[in-house]
Amino acid sequence: MIAFDEQVLTIKRLIDAGKIRYWGVCNETTYGICRLVEACDRLGVPRPVSVQNSYSLVNRRFEADLIEACYYYNIHLLPWSPLSRGALTGKYLENSQPEGARHTLFPDHMSQYFSDRVMEATKTYSEIAKRHQMKVSHLALSFCKSRWFIGATIVGSTKIPQLQDNLDAFDIELNENIIKEINDAYLKHGDAAQPFYIE
Repeated sequence: MIAFDEQVLTIKRLIDAGKIRYWGVCNETTYGICRLVEACDRLGVPRPVSVQNSYSLVNRRFEADLIEACYYYNIHLLPWSPLSRGALTGKYLENSQPEGARHTLFPDHMSQYFSDRVMEATKTYSEIAKRHQMKVSHLALSFCKSRWFIGATIVGSTKIPQLQDNLDAFDIELNENIIKEINDAYLKHGDAAQPFYIE
């Protein structure tokens, strides 16, 4: 039995047992989504409803490929790390290492979010945010909220004030001018957080 069929049939058993109603996948590719949907349709199993992949101002690869399959199959993105491990709060700019911050404590973990490319992009997004009287973290999270293909955004925090600050971002509506500035910045910096870039 191929792996896709095995996964889908396991999901079917969980649905039939009443243990789950809906399901999704994480860190999946376009190929994986298409194979899973094909297996679901062939085996009579409900399709996945979500995909949990990385997505942020410095990593918009979802829009380049996976978005087409997800649109066609009605699968919504649940982006993880929309603040790029805290880089898009601006707290690591100018080589700052805030005490107790995750990257300060674990500098080698997911280090692609703290490359020179990401810091340069973060500076640009910070300038956009400042022009519009908002925090760069609010710009990043409200940008996710503005995307039609996102079902919900996964936020993380280590303290209650951080959580409240994240939630406040979802009250912000970005206008067309701000979205244009973001897109112009993206054309300049691209997917800066992708680990395959060599510095």
